[in-house]
Amino acid sequence: MLSRWLCLSLLLVGGLIVPYLPASPWGRPGSSQEPGAAAAGNTPATLPSTETLPRAYPVLTIQDWCPEVAGRKRPSVPHCQRILSRADFEELVEGINPRMSKAERRDLAKAYSEVLALSQEAVRRGLDKKPRMQALLRYSRQNILAHQMSVELYREAAAASPEEVEKYYASHRAEFDLYTVERIFIPKERQGQTMSLDEAQQENTPSSEGEMKTLAEGIHTRAVGGDDFALLQEKAFQGADIKAPAKVDMEVGRDSLPVAQQEILDLAPGKVSSLLTDDSGFYIYKMVSKQIHPLDSIREQVEIRMRNQRTAELLSKIHKQAQARVNDAYFDKYDPPPPDPNEPDVDTD
Repeated sequence: MLSRWLCLSLLLVGGLIVPYLPASPWGRPGSSQEPGAAAAGNTPATLPSTETLPRAYPVLTIQDWCPEVAGRKRPSVPHCQRILSRADFEELVEGINPRMSKAERRDLAKAYSEVLALSQEAVRRGLDKKPRMQALLRYSRQNILAHQMSVELYREAAAASPEEVEKYYASHRAEFDLYTVERIFIPKERQGQTMSLDEAQQENTPSSEGEMKTLAEGIHTRAVGGDDFALLQEKAFQGADIKAPAKVDMEVGRDSLPVAQQEILDLAPGKVSSLLTDDSGFYIYKMVSKQIHPLDSIREQVEIRMRNQRTAELLSKIHKQAQARVNDAYFDKYDPPPPDPNEPDVDTD
């Protein structure tokens, strides 16, 4: 469900303020259309869609809501109100998430009234005129525009013809192949050993990394010799004091492997890889089989990857054109101010 405070944040940073409306039965000033007037006399009991309602149909009405002027008290004008119409509300929903559920739309409408109350009070106190608030509003506007631009680029990238998809698949076919492999993993240190090799040497405590490497080399020799991978994985776990099932069967693709391990995809069936290593431990692979998928069976996957790659390329092109450069000299001289006990904590997540 859409978070209540997410609703508030989206509305506040977007600067979405409903125009002031004087007292009126429905809709905007001068509107003579009342709810259901478009289908007067034959409106069904259960409306199939909000499109059957007039554009000025009220979604949210706030009574006794008069315009505020910075530094002045609320004028004593009777029956002031603000109205959020169906047209305005649905434009807002379209901007946030067109597929918003009914419950999320209701939460958004409820949050809107709180946004109006807080923003109106902010204007009355003149917060919108303060330099830091104006800077925040400028950044919020730019942030929202940047997000919408990225969405627009994604839509542009999605406009690919079947011929373009076929061409992309032909030139990236290897990225969609799946490989069935067996893998043995040997950690660099026994389970529970948290010291690095340097720390162990400094404290004159023997590290298990050397022992694990010797164990991995021995297991690799046996793997090349044809020993069963499941039994070898059990032996590796015993040597590392790991109590876990020895599962060695895996199905991998090029994207699911670290770059340093992708060399195994060139192995012929039945062949065993060299002893591979990274920060976590040692790896031994054996190629079992390779599966090539025809385009029709993975067309959606191909289209998604093509769309993501095109979007990334478009974003990269725009970023390069901007030629933005951060001046690190400024941050070298920056000293954060001491905490102000009167300022609330700011959640930057």
